[in-house]
Amino acid sequence: MNENSDATVTESRNFGYKIRLARTFQQVLDETTDGPCVDLTGFAQVVRHNACTLLQARGGAGKTRTATRLGRLLEEQGAPSVIVSALALAQEKSLARLGAEHWIRLSVNPDDETVMTNPSLIVIDGLNEVDRETGERILEAIGPYTATNPQTSVLVTDRLARRNGASPFWMYATLLPVPDDMIRAITGEEPTDAYGIPFYLDRHKKGRAAGEILYESIHRYVSAEQLPHLATAAYLSYEEHKKRTIDRDKVIEAVGTAVWEGMIDGKVVEQVGPTDFYFEHHLLHDYLAGHHLATRRDLWNPGGFDVVTFNASSFDALALSLAEIGSPEDVEELVQRVYNWNFYAAAYMLEEDRAGGRKIGNPMETALLGALAEKRFDYVRPTVTRVEDALRVQRSPLSRALLDAHDRDAVVAVLRSVAEPTDGPEWFTLWWDQYSRPDGTRATREDVEAVAADVPVVGWGAANALRRLRLTKPELSELRQLLKDRASATVRWRAAHALGTHPGGTNLDALRTALRDDEDRWVRYGALRAIFEQIREAKPSRRPDLVEQLKDDVSDELAKSGHLRTEAIRCLDVAPLPPGNWHADIESILAFLWETADAKGSAELANLAERLRRQKDDQHVA
Repeated sequence: MNENSDATVTESRNFGYKIRLARTFQQVLDETTDGPCVDLTGFAQVVRHNACTLLQARGGAGKTRTATRLGRLLEEQGAPSVIVSALALAQEKSLARLGAEHWIRLSVNPDDETVMTNPSLIVIDGLNEVDRETGERILEAIGPYTATNPQTSVLVTDRLARRNGASPFWMYATLLPVPDDMIRAITGEEPTDAYGIPFYLDRHKKGRAAGEILYESIHRYVSAEQLPHLATAAYLSYEEHKKRTIDRDKVIEAVGTAVWEGMIDGKVVEQVGPTDFYFEHHLLHDYLAGHHLATRRDLWNPGGFDVVTFNASSFDALALSLAEIGSPEDVEELVQRVYNWNFYAAAYMLEEDRAGGRKIGNPMETALLGALAEKRFDYVRPTVTRVEDALRVQRSPLSRALLDAHDRDAVVAVLRSVAEPTDGPEWFTLWWDQYSRPDGTRATREDVEAVAADVPVVGWGAANALRRLRLTKPELSELRQLLKDRASATVRWRAAHALGTHPGGTNLDALRTALRDDEDRWVRYGALRAIFEQIREAKPSRRPDLVEQLKDDVSDELAKSGHLRTEAIRCLDVAPLPPGNWHADIESILAFLWETADAKGSAELANLAERLRRQKDDQHVA
């Protein structure tokens, strides 16, 4: 490998980080879990002992390097291994029957065909590089393969993301940060959050924060004047190809042949297959795409965010874009706009900001974590799981305290201990006033009007607050009018969200109309979820009829794969179960979903039915 390649350093240096083992994804995220920690030799024994292992860690933490070193160690022990890129595997038309032909054709190191037809270890590297649905299909295909090939173990590398396709029999592992003494030995400096990540520690001479390090890694190949043009090419590559390939022609057009050849010679760009090129680490491409986004405010909208995140599959580019924004006001505006699009993405930006320039202020941190924390008490169990995952990933004293809070009042008390309305800008005072108000308090007209606020945290904060407050008939009427707001789909979505906890025929009719007729998919999503809330709160005798109405309203969309069908299945998974017989009440829509399901969908519904049965039994025993 070229001596100028950053990857060379990574391969040759021992960073001394440990590998922590776990049995569940929650244990991966939970720093307090007393899971065993092993070195590479110990990890080799674990991987060979278990049929399937999922290695999950942050971007740049050393997953690929660990998998590569593991393969070499096993080969020295007479156990041959094969590494296959998840990106390459995703191109296969059928993943139902993985076999030797896949490893022969797709291996990134095709040295020995005998090894590939009968490997002891198969590494599927970079599951986070493919879209979520494809990633789940890859995981689901691994189980049957290992069942029929017991001599083979499979290791999958991935980011910190809960995976439904991994069965309870999988072993989990995560990579711990580089130890402080190792950081000091390598850099001669005090540790930083970025230095705890091998990708950045490799490049420590280029800066102390993630953005600085990535900038210098790219700057060695392009001038400061050329960087924006390369960033534009990187963004357009994502937009056109919808995957992490870098478009050769666009780069050459933007910065010239000499720059392209320099990046190829330096191994910062590598060719995979006959026509596809990739940066040697996706963080480099994400940095460039994020750089372009940061300098183009006209892209601070769902369209631009969808491009750099592959439709909310990966949020690294958003987080890295913060490094390119100078003023605190612009940082706040970007985070607010991301929050308006996907509040999990905004929370991820907060998490990664700790390894960057720490540009997100305390008021925004409080509001973001507060929004996550109050969702812990949602009735939809998949939502609760996701927000608690997002809080665990934060790994901050505040997020840990919010996870320990036993109810919403305790959450408010935790936030009050770290922030007061006078600590922040005007929007924070407005948000805190509504957030901290006790449940059942009378709402005001101003509260309803705030749903249409231009500041996203205030608008969504108002929608969340109205779900807990008492509304008069005129206030409910005004909320229904907002559900018809032609100027803003976001305002309509917020209004649907707020109406979900206010039962009544008029409110339900307004939500049904939005579900059937609104052209925006997120408004329909919000209306669907709100209707399920109304069904759950309805008298048991009325529920079957309401479920039948819902099914008739959107039967075409529920019959096909898509976000409405996915959300409908999530909304059936509730806790606690309402009075009566929830399983019987939702029988007609369960049967319809079952009739229109593929094999994967049937298994998902069977698991849902089993969870509901167990929950009913548990409540009966209690």
